Amino acid sequence: MLPTGIPSSRARWFSTSSTSLPPTRTEWGKEYGEGLGGAAQSPPAQLPEGHFLADKVRKFQEDVAEALKGQPGVLITAWLITDNVIADLFHRYVDGPFSLIAVDTLHIFDETRQVAAEMQNRYPIEIKWYKPIDCETREDFQQKYGSFLTMKDDDFDLKSKVEPLQKALMSLDGAVVITGRRNDQGNARTAVPIWEAEKNTFNPLVEWSWEDVVEYARVFDIPVNPLHKRLYLADREVAAKERDTYKGFLEMTLDRPYFYYSKDALHKMLGNTGSKWYVWKSFGDFHTSVPVPINNSERDGRFVKRVATECGIHTRVSNSKKAPHGGQALVDLLPKDGQSVPDVSRVSRTTELTERQVCDLEMLMNGAHTPLTGFMTLDEYTHCLEEMRLPEGAVWGLPVVLDVSDDSIKVGDEVLLHSSAHGGPLAILDVTSVYKPDKQKEAKEVYGTDSDEHPFVSYLYSAMGHTYVGGNVRGIQLPQRAFLPPEKVFTPKRLRAKFDGEKEVVVFQCRNPLHRAHVAMFTEVAGDGEIPVVVHPTIGPSKDDDFEAAIRVPTYEALQPVLSKQKIFIEYFPYHMRLGGPRETIQHMIARKNYGFTQMIVGRDHAGCKDKAGNDFYGPYDAQELAAKYEDEIGIKTIPFKAMVYYPDEDRYVTKEAAKEQGLKTMNISGTEFRRRINAGENVPEWYAYSEVVRLLQASYHYCMAANESFTEEIVQKLNKEAVVLKPSAESRQNGLLDAYSQLSKQHTHTLFFVLEDDASDNTFMLYRPAAGEKHQFTSLDDLKSHLQTQQP
Repeated sequence: MLPTGIPSSRARWFSTSSTSLPPTRTEWGKEYGEGLGGAAQSPPAQLPEGHFLADKVRKFQEDVAEALKGQPGVLITAWLITDNVIADLFHRYVDGPFSLIAVDTLHIFDETRQVAAEMQNRYPIEIKWYKPIDCETREDFQQKYGSFLTMKDDDFDLKSKVEPLQKALMSLDGAVVITGRRNDQGNARTAVPIWEAEKNTFNPLVEWSWEDVVEYARVFDIPVNPLHKRLYLADREVAAKERDTYKGFLEMTLDRPYFYYSKDALHKMLGNTGSKWYVWKSFGDFHTSVPVPINNSERDGRFVKRVATECGIHTRVSNSKKAPHGGQALVDLLPKDGQSVPDVSRVSRTTELTERQVCDLEMLMNGAHTPLTGFMTLDEYTHCLEEMRLPEGAVWGLPVVLDVSDDSIKVGDEVLLHSSAHGGPLAILDVTSVYKPDKQKEAKEVYGTDSDEHPFVSYLYSAMGHTYVGGNVRGIQLPQRAFLPPEKVFTPKRLRAKFDGEKEVVVFQCRNPLHRAHVAMFTEVAGDGEIPVVVHPTIGPSKDDDFEAAIRVPTYEALQPVLSKQKIFIEYFPYHMRLGGPRETIQHMIARKNYGFTQMIVGRDHAGCKDKAGNDFYGPYDAQELAAKYEDEIGIKTIPFKAMVYYPDEDRYVTKEAAKEQGLKTMNISGTEFRRRINAGENVPEWYAYSEVVRLLQASYHYCMAANESFTEEIVQKLNKEAVVLKPSAESRQNGLLDAYSQLSKQHTHTLFFVLEDDASDNTFMLYRPAAGEKHQFTSLDDLKSHLQTQQP
């Protein structure tokens, strides 16, 4: 009898005995012998002496000891043969806590439930089943979410697999996740490592072959899915997309799984009944699984009629709180130790990158855009626009594209990605996709408007090239910035290492200077130093009226010594703002997940902007609502921004909600008013902003930069004004340096550069006079001022 709701065209997949053969021949093979010796009548306790799998079992034991280190292991099982072999290996060869997690999507084969019951009867292992949320039957699922026939594939996977498994994994409390992936399965599984540290995931049989798994199952007579006994013959090759409806199959049921027989034995049994054989090797949901040619990989029969080659369990589920996005290891496109830098001498094409493109490239190379390994192809771009997902199903907010105006670039080209302002050659792009975007569609889909009054939509229309070029990137070096040494821009890998011992880390998205209300909010959100908070300011292009990154960086550096005592840290985010509201918020969450953060503060109208009339493009809570919808799937919790106001009677900050409830008389200054006072040189009260921040901003706004010393002379040559480089010692960073900024820059006579060196022991003041070809060094501010005074006309 068919399960309710399954189309009659799929009836043959659920038959427990053949309907195409005479009853006397429903079980084949007994009279022909199994060829591989058959399943053991009485399974041995250990592998027989000298068995070819003995070395692999010993390595399995060593790998278990190294990966688990005494921690409990939890196998995510779909009751496939590899999963069942792993369960037996743990039962037979490992001492230590081990359990299973299984997801019943309510659309699995009846035969899968049958083998699950056999496994549960055979092994004394704890098994926890999870079903779609608030569903017990397929009818419940259809009523709550819809039919698998009409749902989008991504939505079906989300509700049937991703959400229940995510719920299961978030309750593991440090247990190591174990999977049955093997590298011979192909598609996205050709280079799966045994241990994935960032995901806390152990893949013990990645180096085993299908033949290895089958032999182990045979030796120990491990329960396997009864559908492995089913054999389908056809007189022609039947395409995978046709196999669920093809009526010409001759169907047979063997007395044992087909893989217990040699090919000679099968040929002897079958004779000339058919020229093409199809067998069941792997089983997922009944509507996406079909039998495959006997020599094909088991994965060839999965996800038929779909773009994705994974169901989302390995690409959309976070196995641990700090797992990278997309189910893969953290991407790193830069040359590894011992590897040579890509050879640029044979690359004939060069593209000079804009500052925004440099940011995108850096995020690709350092892994912040994991799982992307290059600029988006047309397929990836289309999925992002229309589905807000990548082709394999992982959520993705914004297009990451390389726009060009060069129509001569074609598929197969190698293109050097270069930026004179950021260190020269940065990467090589291997072009696999060249396409013309519909920019109006991109604007509507991603930014919710096609109005050129939206700042980034205007940039999209007027400044971005008419062609997008996609493909994998081979990194050469990370970008260098005139205002910030590269070593101060931590990659996701370095930042993860810095906070490796912390179970929870909160991140705050920032594109403005920090004020006292921010710090009060951090304390409110994370407790008084209980959980570290990382302020993660963007250092790429943003809104025209925002403080430039070069101006903000010195303010962050001035505050870092004070804030770090409160477990508040400042790191830099090489990202450019699109002001894309809700969908940009999703991208911020994904990137911060890749950096290893577990919680992210999401502000009111996060990443929002206004039109020329002052109207918001997005609702005040649109970003927070979309973030809440996807936070479990992405794997990073969101914390709504708490607006803080100053309560002068007690000289402290309180939440705006608390002040309203208690009827407190409070004070506040808007961001617009703050910028006006900075630009006008007016007073900003100490209760609102840190004095050192105000002094730096008022000294530097619009006419000074922060600098990397190695760039200084090159940059100075391009300037019309004389320049002063301030390289302060750690002790004087908050006093003499600020005085220098305040006094010198107010004269508007010099461009100032700020050099950050943590190990600087003495103050250094360097005066550059490019017109006269002069360079002077001073060790005190007084000497510098004295020299400047003597040089005045």
